Amino acid sequence: MKIFNFIIFCFLLNNCRTPIKETESFEFYLQLDDATTLIVHDKFLDEYYSYHNFQENPIDIYSLKNESSFMLDKNMVFSKYEISDCCLIIPAKEIDRSSFIAFENSIYGKDKGFVYDCRHGKIDEADVETFEPLIIETEKAIAYGKDKNNYFFWDKVVADIARFSELYRAWKVRTLSSK
Repeated sequence: MKIFNFIIFCFLLNNCRTPIKETESFEFYLQLDDATTLIVHDKFLDEYYSYHNFQENPIDIYSLKNESSFMLDKNMVFSKYEISDCCLIIPAKEIDRSSFIAFENSIYGKDKGFVYDCRHGKIDEADVETFEPLIIETEKAIAYGKDKNNYFFWDKVVADIARFSELYRAWKVRTLSSK
């Protein structure tokens, strides 16, 4: 993974100017061949994100935080959308910033009224009061969740054919017994 990050860094050095802004956590570059694309470097995670058309929905870089599969500034929530060669940052205008919570190690978040996933947005079928991501030990963000009525894969309601309920209960028992 470090080699891949180094290759991306070298590519960015050749395709970006010097940082236009820098904070303790992030460096911000304009892409040379496209002045509407901002490259965001998370210095702690050593990950790069591409944010297109940032002039239309500017990021407040001094308040920007990386929260699992989302980024937040003082005004707005942004979804992180991984594609084959980079990770896009997309404004999530429908999310209420003041009440938004991103679930750790998950593609899910919620505000006072709805549950969201970072790719598809609002999940109408999810119960905001009881929704939680299913915790499975992995390095990647989890794309499974549940509420009092359903199991979800991304934004789709799915059957519990993989026995997530059993895996989740076992994880809860291990977690609670280790405290």
